[in-house]
Amino acid sequence: MMTAPINYNLTNLTSVETILDIAKFSNEATNDAFWSMAMIAIFFILFLMMQRNGFLNGLMTSSFISLILSTLLVGAKLINFMFPLAFLILTGLTLLFSYTAKK
Repeated sequence: MMTAPINYNLTNLTSVETILDIAKFSNEATNDAFWSMAMIAIFFILFLMMQRNGFLNGLMTSSFISLILSTLLVGAKLINFMFPLAFLILTGLTLLFSYTAKK
């Protein structure tokens, strides 16, 4: 027996009181993928913008800024803690490589 599709009214945000509620709703509507993909996109956009200062400087700067932003998003419980950990490792490795390359 076929059932009618369930109609979701995604514009009905009557239970939203703060901007954080909108952020959580957008994350729940996309099965927790919205802010994760946004964080990856922000990293690549920052990297492409900062790459004019050199590859290593661009990578280090974009990964550090992404580390700060992803830490804030983890605090709001919008993304997994693996994002700041990955950006911390990337920042550390880039910093180490940059330090050893200049010697």
